[in-house]
Amino acid sequence: MGNRQSGLSFPAIAQRVFLSAVVAGLLLMGCRTSRDIAEKPVLSDARVSYTVDATSPASGIFTVSLVPEKLPLSGDALFCIPSWAPGAYQFVEYGNYVRSLEAYSHDGERLTVIKLTTGTWKIPNSERLSKIVYTVTELQRRDLLWPEMTELTGLRGYANGTNIFGYLQGFTALPCRVNYLLPQGWQVASAAEDSSGSVTAFAENYDELADSPVIMGRFKRYDFTVLDKQHSIILDVDSLSSDGKTASKGSGNTSERGLKLGTGFRPDSLISVTKDIVLSHYKFFGELPYKKYLFIHRLVPLHIFSNYGALEHLQSSAYYMPLFDWHKARQNEIASTVSHEFFHVWNPKLIHSNLLGPFDYQNRIRTRNIWFIEGVTDYYSDLILVKAGVLPKETFFQNMLQRLEIQKVRDHEDKESLESLSLRIADIEHINEIFPFYLKGPAVMMMMDIELRHRTANRFGMDDLLLSLNNAYGKAGKSFPDDSLVIIISRLSGADITEFHRKFIAGTEPLPLNEYLAKAGLVLKRTSVLKPDMGYLVLPDTAGHFSIAYVTEGSAGEKIGLKEGDILLTINGIQSEEGDIFLQSLIEPEPETGKDTITFTVMR
Repeated sequence: MGNRQSGLSFPAIAQRVFLSAVVAGLLLMGCRTSRDIAEKPVLSDARVSYTVDATSPASGIFTVSLVPEKLPLSGDALFCIPSWAPGAYQFVEYGNYVRSLEAYSHDGERLTVIKLTTGTWKIPNSERLSKIVYTVTELQRRDLLWPEMTELTGLRGYANGTNIFGYLQGFTALPCRVNYLLPQGWQVASAAEDSSGSVTAFAENYDELADSPVIMGRFKRYDFTVLDKQHSIILDVDSLSSDGKTASKGSGNTSERGLKLGTGFRPDSLISVTKDIVLSHYKFFGELPYKKYLFIHRLVPLHIFSNYGALEHLQSSAYYMPLFDWHKARQNEIASTVSHEFFHVWNPKLIHSNLLGPFDYQNRIRTRNIWFIEGVTDYYSDLILVKAGVLPKETFFQNMLQRLEIQKVRDHEDKESLESLSLRIADIEHINEIFPFYLKGPAVMMMMDIELRHRTANRFGMDDLLLSLNNAYGKAGKSFPDDSLVIIISRLSGADITEFHRKFIAGTEPLPLNEYLAKAGLVLKRTSVLKPDMGYLVLPDTAGHFSIAYVTEGSAGEKIGLKEGDILLTINGIQSEEGDIFLQSLIEPEPETGKDTITFTVMR
């Protein structure tokens, strides 16, 4: 699935691991959700209006105002900030990043506000409430991906809807209007925007607003139409300056040297593959079930220690990914990642259990079905592109084999079933714990696909299952009981998968891959390939340098003069800042075309 470096794995797997489906959290007292509280009767023109002030980016603080318009407030009102974001795993408690909160009456008098929990405030005598004003600080944590964070600097502003928008309990079904105040020269984009370039946004309800991440700054925007629906690519790109240092340009260009090498980034390459991805999904599902869709990309030079990843939403997705070679967009991890996130529009945004909709922003969710959400989605991220002719089938097999090889190394660690891991997804202590969903999960889903086809004489496979589920639940706007998915799959397919589920999903029996591949006319064959060994180990440091950790005595590395502590600058003229092409040269150095030598440049 990704590039590998001597003794280290470039975190392409992490790109999938952090791509995700369901999240949760626990709030001991305070706000309950719309599932628990009946929405209160309101006037037809009632709504909630927000103003987001980002005009002081140096402070790193958003100032948010909430105005309840024609809401029948009385007695105690509860104002809540979510504890998690739809599509993310971590229980973040965004209330921790609210620094001040004040409530005002219609005549400007400050009202009493009582903080009940991390994300809950009580406002007595709420019939007098005219406005709530609160500030939100940046959220920067190493255990979170950039798409989950809150950022406000001189370069950009970014936040998930859950990070900055609170709600009044009992009124989340109301329409929401947002007005953004921006620094001079900035623009704003979100799936809820009124139009391209607008500083106002509208959501039909709070769930839609919370599921619409927003980006602000001097980004580049590319709008295009697919099947009469607007799609937009937002590009906030950190490029390489002439001295090789990172500079945030928003332009989508890398260094002149990179362009000369043919390894620079060009926006049209991303636009082209994105169009193909959208059309591939339309060909499969026969619909694009949204009004418009935004792809928000934050692209940066490759850094071995970065947490790359993405987060899906109903009408948008956000990405923090390394820059890639423009002529390799379809082979790069970016294509699979965008396809993965876009597939989530159906699974689980439309096809989901009762525990995943309506959203519960406060309490941990105990769902059995993450294996299906992430396993099927990752299985199809490449497969759906193969079916549409965008990728060759060899790419699908290569990526699947890489998963299997990595899973083989991890087999001794993975003693927990996929279903058990699903049930405790809200309690994981380290993100590495969810690796099985993206390694073992797709393999099990491929086996299930073969199982269904084998049991039905190839009349019903995973394609048919997904389309049937979408017709029965997605298009109908229905959810299914969380513990009934296996029964539903058996009923729709006519093939009882209870035993398959017991062995490989609820259980931990070894995967008989060869047996299942044989049923599909495939053979898994392992061969050994001899490759030259330079005899050195290179380790990256936190500054992005690649240092020689040791050199094996008598090796080719020692003979050409490499020494422990050398900082590797170039291989055959390819600079260390030039991303995946440098890593590939580092892993498997080969002579330049027409030559029989490999040239290293080091600093001592």
